Amino acid sequence: MITVIFKPRQVRPGYSIVEDPLVYFSGNRNYRPTFQTRAWRPATDIYETEENVIVLVEIAGMNEDDFSISMDRNALIIQGLRNSPMEDRRAVHQMEIPFGEFSVEIVFPMEVNLHRVTATYSNGFLNIILPKEPPKHIDLTRE
Repeated sequence: MITVIFKPRQVRPGYSIVEDPLVYFSGNRNYRPTFQTRAWRPATDIYETEENVIVLVEIAGMNEDDFSISMDRNALIIQGLRNSPMEDRRAVHQMEIPFGEFSVEIVFPMEVNLHRVTATYSNGFLNIILPKEPPKHIDLTRE
């Protein structure tokens, strides 16, 4: 037996696959390419327990109003803007800390309970706990 997984892909209204290939081939209607030279991706850890999937994102130096968290089906999307505290840069000798817009998208292979997701931000770490949905049992009825 062969299992075929059907994933219809939609192009944004007003665009064709030729005009918007990144959206089409990414399979994500919310895909936003980050081709800006200042775009960055914060360090992200993902781990799993029996009950939860836990996502830990390092975004130090931000306020809670500087980023947003959203879910789209089984994808977690974290977006934000970290501004540089340096106002006057006359001579930069070393610059390793990224600033500017960022986006993290994590697609989960299992269903999570969207109504029980919790998020906390403390000491520069965003901690998101996504409870897993238990497997669904289907009863067989005999005719």
